Amino acid sequence: MVFPIWVYGFSSLYSGDMIYNEWLYQIYNMAFTAFPIAYYSVFDWQKTKPELMSHPDLYEIGLKNTDFSHFVFWESYLVALIQSSLLTYITFWTFDSTAGYTI
Repeated sequence: MVFPIWVYGFSSLYSGDMIYNEWLYQIYNMAFTAFPIAYYSVFDWQKTKPELMSHPDLYEIGLKNTDFSHFVFWESYLVALIQSSLLTYITFWTFDSTAGYTI
């Protein structure tokens, strides 16, 4: 959500105009930050609590940092940059008055 706003700032000459409605920010915060955490905290039970307490080797993935590395971080960053660039380009192309469509 940040990169399209950054690009829109250049095109609007930093006028302070919002690219998204204010309610969209709140829906985004609820849908992508609050709801997934609540869902996984309630419904994600792969192992029972006694099993987790009796097998500390199950925590090695987090301790050795095998699932999250610098490569995974930069890969996610690059994918987000590409997706937001495409979203911004498609939005500007769709609403461009020179695209051959008249309102």
